[in-house]
Amino acid sequence: MSIPSTAGQFNLLINQYATYQVTFTWLAGSSCCCSSSCSCPPSNALPVDVTGYTADLQIKQNANSSTVLFEASTANGDIVLGGTAGTIALTIPASATGGFTFRQAVWDILLTSPAGIATRLLQGIVYVSPAVTT
Repeated sequence: MSIPSTAGQFNLLINQYATYQVTFTWLAGSSCCCSSSCSCPPSNALPVDVTGYTADLQIKQNANSSTVLFEASTANGDIVLGGTAGTIALTIPASATGGFTFRQAVWDILLTSPAGIATRLLQGIVYVSPAVTT
């Protein structure tokens, strides 16, 4: 398996007070993950087996900020990894998005293998659309 040299780019478009869900597939040799809303590498790319991995995601105002606006992980159950399918499913509950008072921030996700190898797989901008109905 080859580890991507740079994190793939994917922006999160979140509706305030609504549950946000997205599933990515980590494909071997790829610096990006596929979701239903992004283009994928060639169809012969195989998924990375994420069995035994952990995942941590943070949203911050900017990359240098010490304040975490939201945190998801395999430990807290907001990220679920799909083993040999290579899937990474993120859920941000409506109870969390309702508290998002920012309109733009940054995010990334770090996957750590059972051997302790950490890979920053994806990163991007978080856009929050303010709600009218709460």
